[in-house]
Amino acid sequence: MKRFLPACFLALAFIFWGSAPGIASKKETSHKHSTRAKKKTSHKKSSHKKSTHKEASHKKSSKSKKGQAGTYYVKPIEENLRVAPSEKRVGTLVQGAPVTVDKVRGSWAHVTVRAWIWRPSLTKTKPKMSSELLIEDVAGAFEKKGFVIKGTLDNQTKVSFAKVVLQGELFKGKKRVAHKTLTLFSRKKPLPAGRSYSFKIFFKCQKGFDGYGVHILSASQK
Repeated sequence: MKRFLPACFLALAFIFWGSAPGIASKKETSHKHSTRAKKKTSHKKSSHKKSTHKEASHKKSSKSKKGQAGTYYVKPIEENLRVAPSEKRVGTLVQGAPVTVDKVRGSWAHVTVRAWIWRPSLTKTKPKMSSELLIEDVAGAFEKKGFVIKGTLDNQTKVSFAKVVLQGELFKGKKRVAHKTLTLFSRKKPLPAGRSYSFKIFFKCQKGFDGYGVHILSASQK
C-alpha cells in the first residue's frame, strides 16, 4: 500500500504537468483569434467610416454644382450674350432680364433666356451675314469734372451712315436720373460700311446715380 500511493502521486503529477501546456496553448490560441477578430472588426468599421466620408463629400460636391443652377436676373444695366466664353457677341440683355442657368464653367454661366420677340423677325434659315449697327465695349469712368461713358460704334452693315444719334443715360436703381444725346457723322464724313468709331458722352454730375447705359436713338443711311 505504501508503494502504491507514491506511484499514484507520480502518475497524477505527470498527467497534470503534461496537460498544463496544452491548456495554456489553447488559451493563447483563443486570445490570438479574438485579437485578430477585433482587428478585422475595427478595420471594417474604419473602412466603412472612410467610405461614408467619401460618399458624403461626393454628395456635397454634387449639391454645390447643382446649387449653381436655377433662375437668375441680369444685375448691370446691360450685359452681353456670347456664343461661348470670351467668344463672339450675339446679343445683349438688359437689367432685370430673367435667365435660367443650367451649367457653369469658371466665371461663365450657360443660360437659357425666357423672353418674347416679334414673330416676323424670326426665320428658320440662318441669315448669311449680320447687318447691324452695334454699340460695343461700353465703359464708364469718373473724371475731374464729371462722368464719361465710352464705347465703340461698329457698322457691320454693307451701307454707310450719314447720321447716328446716341443717347447716354444715368440711373438710380431702375429710375433714369440724367440723359444726354450725341450726334455723329455727316454726309461729307459718314461712317463707312464695315468700320467702327470710338465715342464719348460726358456728364457733369458725379453723384446721385449707380448705373449707366447708352443706346442708338436714330440712324440715317447715306
